[in-house]
Amino acid sequence: MVFQAPRLFPWRRVRANVELGLEGLGLSRAERRRRAMEPLALVGLEEYAGRWPHTLSGGQQQRVGIARALAVRPQVLFMDEPFSALDAITRRRLQQELVELRRRTEAAIVFVTHDIEEAVSLADRVMVLGGQDTGHPAGVIDTVEVGLPLDGRRDHPAFSALVQRVEEMIA
Repeated sequence: MVFQAPRLFPWRRVRANVELGLEGLGLSRAERRRRAMEPLALVGLEEYAGRWPHTLSGGQQQRVGIARALAVRPQVLFMDEPFSALDAITRRRLQQELVELRRRTEAAIVFVTHDIEEAVSLADRVMVLGGQDTGHPAGVIDTVEVGLPLDGRRDHPAFSALVQRVEEMIA
């Protein structure tokens, strides 16, 4: 699970934060270290393994959170608005990194966001939730199959129409 905020332990160095989910699996120390370093390399932070979390930028901390989630080799990676607290430039960069990550991991990704453009730019399928104003839990209103290539998706002629379609479902 990747949270809205990185949720890193300040008393643990970066690699130790990534190893956290591996500690109860009965792995040797060397295997935990190896399994922590793989996702750190995947998110471009291998050289930061020995650093303290407070020395990293917000975007780097969020990438450590992604590496921690990947270290346990999940079949499904849940991401709960992981970029919502970031500035626009960092957010866009991490969105691009997530597209690359999708290519390099076998995990399915369930990505929660309130940003419609973000949803359409990152997803194969957008599920629109609603109905919480009735006093009941939200349910799926509709599903939109994106069907556009990941590369250059925001520049694709059909991108704006898909965003508008999702907006109309919510309105």
